[in-house]
Amino acid sequence: MMRLLCGLTLAAVAEAGCKPAPRLDGRHARRGLAWTRAHRFSEGDPSRYATLLRVPTGWASFEGEHWLVVKNGSWPAANGAASLVVFRGCDARLRTRGGEDCVRDGDVVARGAWQLHNYALLAQEAIWGVTGETSAKHPATLTLRAHTREDRKWLQHAYGPTLSMDHPGCVERRQGYDGKCLFDGRFSLASANNQTWLYARGNTNPEGGGRAVYVAQKTSEGWGRLHPIEFMKGARPPFDRMQSKDADVYYGAVNENPALPGTLLGLFPAASRDRAAIMIAVSCDGLHFSAPVEVWRSAHDRGEVVDHAVDGVSVDDGDAFIYIHAGVPGALWRTCEFSTMKPPPSELIRLTWPLAKLRGFSREAVAALRRAGRCDSPTV
Repeated sequence: MMRLLCGLTLAAVAEAGCKPAPRLDGRHARRGLAWTRAHRFSEGDPSRYATLLRVPTGWASFEGEHWLVVKNGSWPAANGAASLVVFRGCDARLRTRGGEDCVRDGDVVARGAWQLHNYALLAQEAIWGVTGETSAKHPATLTLRAHTREDRKWLQHAYGPTLSMDHPGCVERRQGYDGKCLFDGRFSLASANNQTWLYARGNTNPEGGGRAVYVAQKTSEGWGRLHPIEFMKGARPPFDRMQSKDADVYYGAVNENPALPGTLLGLFPAASRDRAAIMIAVSCDGLHFSAPVEVWRSAHDRGEVVDHAVDGVSVDDGDAFIYIHAGVPGALWRTCEFSTMKPPPSELIRLTWPLAKLRGFSREAVAALRRAGRCDSPTV
């Protein structure tokens, strides 16, 4: 697994006034899941916020085609000169039909720094999404939409439902923001049972940190009120504290559950005390989630989780695939090591979860939700 090489002595670290990077050699898959490297980005590639979409049926060039979408831009966090890049012709394992790595020769479909800061996409009859970090100058989010397979202009400035800086239920308690929400963390979109949800960042701690995930349901009038998602009790420490103001749930990557239709499967990069992980949980209603469990052991620096969950779950030949973006560029920018050398290239790691086992896990989660009165869906 990737290691962060350290060129500084402890004395140099102290003299520099910065903190050493966390150990990265303990990261690994959990729950006995098999994992393999699906792609390694080139050195200095700042790609982040990866999304995996199954192409709408009428657009696919072959059965089961997927597109991988990433945000790119300036090093290290892709904030400057940002663009949205689409890699077409992938299968569920991020391979071409010929068995080669499909993450190459991508097409730029949108550009803009604040415009693409926290994008999310959903593939239905077409591909659409929500994007944009809000501010006094740009008080509302924007819409992404691809009208055809060949469309190269996805950014729409006045189309679709938006979130505003003072959207009902949004939470921004950090000092200096006057309660105005920036939505400075990644969005996610999910759809099931003819309902659609938008997941967004809430900042709950006035002293910093306290990142949390809030959700709004789509209505005929736009996005409804934002509510904090709720996890059932029962997670193993320290992740039993994920809703404490001194813990961080970096974002939620939520999708329809391929193993149990009618439910949602959420992946949550989270940090609590000295631990970090990608957690997984199930929901019947988009708001209440089962007690989260680890699928990937990670690391963090002051709440910034080193590894991110790719937004999207693929399926092939009886297996579900969960992807981890390991070693996200910019996650360690405040450490002493980062100021002296670039970390190793980031990677996309594929976790394999047999559908039958994921179905069993999901049914147990739904049973627990029902017992707690948090799942009354007649379709599950």
